[in-house]
Amino acid sequence: MSLNKVSPMIGVFAALTAFAIDQITNPLCKETGISVERIAQENIIGREPGSGTRQAVEKLCQKDGVDLVAHMEFDDTEAIKQGVISGLGVAYLSLHSLRLELKTGELKVLDVQGFPLRRRWFALNRKGKHLTSAAQTFLTYLQQVNSDPIA
Repeated sequence: MSLNKVSPMIGVFAALTAFAIDQITNPLCKETGISVERIAQENIIGREPGSGTRQAVEKLCQKDGVDLVAHMEFDDTEAIKQGVISGLGVAYLSLHSLRLELKTGELKVLDVQGFPLRRRWFALNRKGKHLTSAAQTFLTYLQQVNSDPIA
């Protein structure tokens, strides 16, 4: 879609990405100021190639000279969370996707240097096309989630 066919930006939203780990078995839970180099020594459960989250995390790690190699890769957030809960490794995920697991204590956000990683993304629509009620509801939801701080 060319930019001249897109109406002005509807909204800019922030996505916060952090490393998560199960609270029961991993001693990293008690550490603070964990380096990316130290995280790279863990079994990483990563996103699929082409994922924006993966690209952002890899870019940050490369800036620090760290090659973050995934032990496992999934294209599904729930599969990644279940892998972490099962003790298979640590993962980088959107904080918004971790709300329930953080609340129930199944997962913990690690204190990793440079994280949470804040990214921007945009919601756009075609010029002259009115939003359906479902699309408007979704946009309103995104605006509320974006303004709602995570723990």
